[in-house]
Amino acid sequence: MAAKFSSVICKVLLIVVTMVALLFSSGLADDGPGYEYCFLKCIDECNQTCLAQGGPAYEYCLLKCIDRYPVPQRSETHGRSEEILGRWLRARRAPRDSVVLATKVAGPSGEMTWIRGGPASLDSRNIVEAIDGSLRRLGVDYIDLYQIHWPDRSVEHGTMTMGEQSGLPESLRLLDAAFDAGVNFFDSAEMYPVPQRSGTRGRSEEFLGRWLRARWAPRDSVVVATKVAGPSGQMTWIRGGPASLDSRNVGEAIDGSLRRLGVDYIDLYQIHWPDRYVPMFGETEYDPSHQYMSVPMEEQLIALGRAIDAGKIRYIGLSNETPYGLMKFLQLSRDSQLHNNILTVQNSYNLLCRNFDAGLAECCHHERISLLAYSPMAMGILSGKYYSSDGSGPPDARMNLFKGRYSEGESRYNLQNPKLKAAVKEYIKIAAKHGISPAILAVAFVLRHPLVASAVFGATKISQLTEVLQATRIHLSEEIVSEINEVHARYPNPCP
Repeated sequence: MAAKFSSVICKVLLIVVTMVALLFSSGLADDGPGYEYCFLKCIDECNQTCLAQGGPAYEYCLLKCIDRYPVPQRSETHGRSEEILGRWLRARRAPRDSVVLATKVAGPSGEMTWIRGGPASLDSRNIVEAIDGSLRRLGVDYIDLYQIHWPDRSVEHGTMTMGEQSGLPESLRLLDAAFDAGVNFFDSAEMYPVPQRSGTRGRSEEFLGRWLRARWAPRDSVVVATKVAGPSGQMTWIRGGPASLDSRNVGEAIDGSLRRLGVDYIDLYQIHWPDRYVPMFGETEYDPSHQYMSVPMEEQLIALGRAIDAGKIRYIGLSNETPYGLMKFLQLSRDSQLHNNILTVQNSYNLLCRNFDAGLAECCHHERISLLAYSPMAMGILSGKYYSSDGSGPPDARMNLFKGRYSEGESRYNLQNPKLKAAVKEYIKIAAKHGISPAILAVAFVLRHPLVASAVFGATKISQLTEVLQATRIHLSEEIVSEINEVHARYPNPCP
């Protein structure tokens, strides 16, 4: 009992010293000796109290810092928290192995231009420079715990159009250009490309596999994600419908994807849509009468677990899921020792569809599940091309090229919807006002979401890829976000 109490005391003191470190090393305090003395004294007292507990469990005092502290952050005080902590270490002359030092590298921001230009990204150069800077300010030879303070907002190249809208040469050029620009996350599915048909089934995975072999990129430098198709009944060329997500179907789907991709393992394997009735692709209201006899989630997890044990897949993702589905999978995954293997949910999220924020966001936040946001430009609608002067958009645009053949897309993105049209025009005005393209505004909005790990885009032209990459370097001001939210309040989710 006493040991537990001592542990709690140490944790409380750790929180206190971290908070006081932020306060006393902030730009709000004077730079005189009183300010530094108070900070150093607080660290000293915390360390002594923790060490006084006796025994190996309390011989360390974790001292937290960060290369962007103090806060509020400004150029004149950048790194000062680390510097003061380093001065205390030298003044105290405590044995280095009696103190655990933790610090962090700042993720991309765009606001803190005094930290490596933004910082711009979490590429290898920025991480190495951040580590060297922290070591110098702390005056130590090593850091015990080094952390990423917030993630690098990445983009993920989807392959949904490859094999139909984009031929092999164009697809290889796009994948090359994306990889050369730093994109290493590629998403596919066994049913792609779309519109789906028997003659092209699996071609997107094949194209991605051909690029992987031609590129000779080290396997661990590329993240490959793909999906198993849920029950449909319409795609009879995929295992008879597919009929269900039972263990046989899941196993056969994984083996087929591995063969088409030409890889030994898949980094992230996702259930494309649930094996149960859920409203999706434009539907918003749940109708209990539509439910059917489905494969238990336990069986689906067992099949995925076997694939992990066999080294065929590494992590599990869900897609087009609901809050109930996500939480139920997580609950069952604890029993099957797969809880740490479920990482993501891939759902639609964009300026015209923010349903994720209504319930799923809370689940993802508390369960530490990341959102892979597909359709960040709402199938290109948010670029404004369908509402140009001619009123219909270019003939090679997806909604024109496959008109009448892509029911899932057309049911959600109805170009004749007056609320959709009005909302898009308002977003185009916001982009023009602030000097960026509508496409950049759309992607940058998605990437600013704290739960979004990546935006899944599907470029068919190099110019489209360029705009997406530009969006990763854009920080939307509070003024822009406020204007976006005003439009959203008037036209909420016209493309659910």
